[in-house]
Amino acid sequence: AASATKLAAVERRLVAASEYIEGSKQELATHQMEAARLCGELWRRREEEAQFRQSLEEKEGELERRRKEEARRCDELAADRKEVAQLRGELQCRKKEMQQMCEELMRHRRFETQLCEAGGDEWMRHKKEEAQLQLSLEETEKELCTLRQSAEEVPQPNP
Repeated sequence: AASATKLAAVERRLVAASEYIEGSKQELATHQMEAARLCGELWRRREEEAQFRQSLEEKEGELERRRKEEARRCDELAADRKEVAQLRGELQCRKKEMQQMCEELMRHRRFETQLCEAGGDEWMRHKKEEAQLQLSLEETEKELCTLRQSAEEVPQPNP
């Protein structure tokens, strides 16, 4: 009877151990499934991170390209402003020259009137000088027009 009791105790322990092993197997399977799910989630997140990093690098590249373009435009604008200032200065000089030529022409016309009244070869000589001054004045007016057009073609700076 003692052997039967021992055998029954061993059988109970064997059944308990089998149940424990079966429970452990199920728990292991559950943990393995959870580990597989977490690995999948980890890989998905790594892929998302890689895509995000690539997107960020592309956006940083685009930002840098835009910064360079803006700097180039600022340089162009500064050059245009400088050119406008130069053209305006030249235009002022030409206006003064034209005013002086007009005054000279008026002096010659007054003198011509006096010579005409007096008559003679002096009148012819001054008539030639007047024609030369008139041509010079017309050339200066053409240059002035060209300068104005050039100044108008240069983009005006935005205040």
